[in-house]
Amino acid sequence: MTRRAAEVAVALCAVLALAGCGDDQVDALEDDPIASMIPAGGELVTSREEDARGGGLLGKPSPAKVLRIYAFDSEAEARRALTELLDEAEDVGWEITSVTPGDRGFSGTRQLAGGTAKLDVALNRDPAFPPAPGIFVSLRARGD
Repeated sequence: MTRRAAEVAVALCAVLALAGCGDDQVDALEDDPIASMIPAGGELVTSREEDARGGGLLGKPSPAKVLRIYAFDSEAEARRALTELLDEAEDVGWEITSVTPGDRGFSGTRQLAGGTAKLDVALNRDPAFPPAPGIFVSLRARGD
């Protein structure tokens, strides 16, 4: 094997290793009770997980993410569910860092395996972005 071929092989192995990182972070996010909680009156309409990406040679790094979207029959049900999610987040150890004006959502942080995680929960009332009424729950690994 020539020196150039060896350099290319090493670089390729490094890129492949970086592409695979994040599986543990996604598992840690999925294991969090907030990721598996279905609020009363809600119907889970979207469930998505994304592994962390190292960014490769020229790409931008992206943290591991878990997204859950719930639909509700009424705004009143969605608001009750938002309160339920906030209470549950505090009960399981999320440090609530902000609550939006009008109680339309909240954010928090928590230590999980591999670093700090960020939680964002938002009430959606805009029919242009279904489901409305709905609640979006996003968990992201910060990796620090």
